[in-house]
Amino acid sequence: MVVDIGWEKLDRTELEQIINLGKFYLDALDREERLMGVLAEITGGIDVVEGRPWVQPTGSHNVYPLGVTVTHEGHLWRSEHPFNAWPPGTPNLWTDLGKAPASVDAPPADDHPAWEPGIQVRAGDIVAHDRTLYRAVQAHTTQAGWEPPAVPALFTRI
Repeated sequence: MVVDIGWEKLDRTELEQIINLGKFYLDALDREERLMGVLAEITGGIDVVEGRPWVQPTGSHNVYPLGVTVTHEGHLWRSEHPFNAWPPGTPNLWTDLGKAPASVDAPPADDHPAWEPGIQVRAGDIVAHDRTLYRAVQAHTTQAGWEPPAVPALFTRI
């Protein structure tokens, strides 16, 4: 059997190969859709706040899921990867959505707890210390001597 598809004539074997390739492609799309559903369930429990400043993930428990937005270096970015641990600006992993709203990058100091020894902070938490805001780089329990300006491994000034 020969099939005329307009620009070429295909024999039965060639036609079956094209049909199988099409089935493979559709099956791959279905698997991707199911995978994205599973990823949404997995990442749904992660404490991600849209538009929050980017913080380097410390493990699989706090990577950025597909579609979440963060601010970084004055811009708003959208994650294009389901388990994004790379910094915004990494090609193909983040999309630059333009200038970030000023209110997201510079929240008022009175909206955040004051830093003090003995409090639990998570990566991304913001604390006030000496009228200055700091963002926790990694989860830890604060201690005397670990004040935000003294420990850049634990806090960054915002």
